[in-house]
Amino acid sequence: MNRIKYFVIVICTLLSGIVSAQEWAGPDTSVCQGAGALLGVSSAPNDYCYNWSPAEGLSSTTAKRPTANPSKTTEYTLVAIGPDFSNKVVDKVKVTVELGGVVTAPSYTEPDGTTNQAHAHLTVKEPGTSIEWSIEGEDHGCVINPTTGNISYCDSPGEVTIRATDATNEECYAEGTFRVNVGVKQVYAIDETHPTRKATNGDTLYLIGHNDVKLKAIPNDGESFTEDQPDWTGSTVQPPSPNDAEWSHSAGTPTSMHIEAGGKSVNVARIQPSEVALTNIVQTLDVLLQMLEEFCSPSDDLEGGYDPDESVCQPLDMGFDHNLSFKQIPVEKFNSPKKGLKEQLEGEISASLTAKVCFPPPYSSAPNPLFMWSTYVFGSGTAKLNAGISRDESVASPASWQVDSLNFSGDLKFGVGGEVGVYVPGDVFGIQGTLLGEITIGLDPNFSSAGIKTVVKIEPLVIEGSLKVFWLNPDNTVINLAGKYNLLDPFRIPTL
Repeated sequence: MNRIKYFVIVICTLLSGIVSAQEWAGPDTSVCQGAGALLGVSSAPNDYCYNWSPAEGLSSTTAKRPTANPSKTTEYTLVAIGPDFSNKVVDKVKVTVELGGVVTAPSYTEPDGTTNQAHAHLTVKEPGTSIEWSIEGEDHGCVINPTTGNISYCDSPGEVTIRATDATNEECYAEGTFRVNVGVKQVYAIDETHPTRKATNGDTLYLIGHNDVKLKAIPNDGESFTEDQPDWTGSTVQPPSPNDAEWSHSAGTPTSMHIEAGGKSVNVARIQPSEVALTNIVQTLDVLLQMLEEFCSPSDDLEGGYDPDESVCQPLDMGFDHNLSFKQIPVEKFNSPKKGLKEQLEGEISASLTAKVCFPPPYSSAPNPLFMWSTYVFGSGTAKLNAGISRDESVASPASWQVDSLNFSGDLKFGVGGEVGVYVPGDVFGIQGTLLGEITIGLDPNFSSAGIKTVVKIEPLVIEGSLKVFWLNPDNTVINLAGKYNLLDPFRIPTL
C-alpha cells in the first residue's frame, strides 16, 4: 500500500511539473488603492485550481479572478493546476499603485477637541496629483482640512476613516483609519495573591477573603502614554499619583470598585467567604439517618418508666449515631477572574451491635426491693466511619470531586459476663452493675494511594466492670463508673 501511495505522489508531481505558457494572470495595470484592480482573465478554465501570492491586498488567494487593493506597487504570481494534474500554468501580473497608503501622524489622538491633532498623508502618490481629503462615515467630531490633511476638533472616542481622493478623478481614492482615544489599549484588574487571575475590559474580578488587587493600563501598540495619561477620573478609587499606569489597592473598602481609563473599564468585587445551608439532597439523607438513629437508640421518656424485668441481659442491643454536613463556600475560580465554588461533604457514622445468650434466664427475687441477676456469653461489634470529599474550583477548572479524608475503625469482642440489678419499689431508684471477661480484636485500616494497610490490635484477656446509680430510668444516671484492665499485654499484627 505504501509503494502504491508513493507511486501516485511521484506521478502527480511529474504531471504537475508540465508548465504551459498562458497569460491567465491578466495584463499589468495601474490602480488607485481604494478602487482596486480585477486580476486574471475570464477565458481561463473554471475547473483549474488557482493560487495567488502574496496575499497582501487580495480579496482571495484561491479565486480565479480576485480583486487587488495593495497599498503599494506589488507583483502577484498565479499558479494554476489542471484537474488531473495534467497541466500547470504560472503567470505574473504587476499592479502599480498610483494613489495609496493613507497614514496619520500620530496614529491616534485624545478626544480633547483641539486643533491640529494629527496630519494625514499618502505613502504613494503620482507627482503632480492634487488630493482632496475627507472623512467617511462617523467623524467623532473630527474635521479634516481638505487641502492640507490636518485633523482637528475630535471630541469622542472611536475610529475615523480618512479618504484621499484624486481631485481630477473621484473614482481614484485611498483610505486609512485614525483612532480617537486616550491611547489605552487595555485595562487590567489583577489578583495579587494569584496573578493568573485577571479581568480585562468589561469583566469583573472577584476577590474572596482578601483585598489585594493591582490595576493597570497599557497603551495602544507602538504608542506610549503622555504625561497626563492614563486618565482614571472615572474610577471609584484613584491611584497615588493621578496618571500612574500601574498601581495597587489593598484597602478593604470599597467592597465594589469600578475602574475606568480611556473608555476601557473593569470591575472589582470583594467578598468574604461564607458557608451556605445544606442542599435538599443532603437534608433528605440527614433525615433518613436520624430516623435510623432514633430506631436504634433507647427511649429518653422518663415519665413512661421502664420494665425492670427486661433491664438485665437484653439479648440484642443496637446503637447508631451520625454527624453529616455539607458546605458551599465561594472561592476565587482557578485562572479566571470569576467567582467559583468549593463544596465540602463531611460525615461521621458509627454503629454497634451486641448479642447475648443468657444462662440461666434473668432471675428475679422478691419484688421489695426487686433483685435481678444473670450470666451470659456475648459477642459484639462496633464500626466507625469518617469521610470527607470536596470539589474546589479554586484548585482546578472544571473541578472534580476528590476524597479529602477517609478513616475507618472497628472492633469485635467475645466473652462471658454477668449483670445484677437492684430496683426499689415504684421504679424510682435503681442500681445496675456488670462484670465482663472478654477478648477484643480491633481493626485500624490506613487508606492511601498505595492501597489499604490494616493493623489488627488484639487484647487477649480484658476485664471490664461498670456500676450505675439512677432514678426513674436507667437513662437518667446519677452515678456512672466504668473500668477496664488488661490481664495480658495487647499486641498488634500488621496486615495488607
